[in-house]
Amino acid sequence: MLRNDWEEVYSANTFRNKNQYPSEEIISFMMRNYGELKNKSSIKVLDMGCGWGNNLKFLKDQGFSGTGIDISKTAIQNCISLGYDAKVCDFGKLTFHNNSFDVVFDRQAIQHNSIKNIKKTIQEVERVLKKDGSFYSIMVSEANYDIYTTYMTESGIREILSDFNIISIDKHIKTSDNQSVKSTTLLIHAKKPF
Repeated sequence: MLRNDWEEVYSANTFRNKNQYPSEEIISFMMRNYGELKNKSSIKVLDMGCGWGNNLKFLKDQGFSGTGIDISKTAIQNCISLGYDAKVCDFGKLTFHNNSFDVVFDRQAIQHNSIKNIKKTIQEVERVLKKDGSFYSIMVSEANYDIYTTYMTESGIREILSDFNIISIDKHIKTSDNQSVKSTTLLIHAKKPF
């Protein structure tokens, strides 16, 4: 999807894609891996494709130090108006210092790029992650999206994450409309090596 497409999505007078509630998978990942920490504010998290700020709200409510990026100015303006740290940023040119984040997560955002741009994004994720930092990504491997999407296979994910230690790749299969629509997502947890 192009920059203007996302701007159209977020500036439209509709609630579509303006998620209010955090992703169940993001909640589960963060609490399973960091929920027991007493000083959660020491965990710096980058939300790639933060959209309307639903996952930033969760991070703030739980005491994590969250920063969101998105390509849509309208989405970022909404996040800032809600008191979240967020900025417009191209995934392939992250404007953060090396080793800035303990966690970078992506809930089906980077998949809306070409494979070339996804690889460039992964290089940037590796650069901004601290050593032993976690990359958690949810990518679609099968669906009928009406927006530009690169559908990823497990072997394709292993290839683009070859510089990471892959902790897990789990598969979620979901149907809707009396099973006439099927989507398969891959939940990926990888760590930047020491």
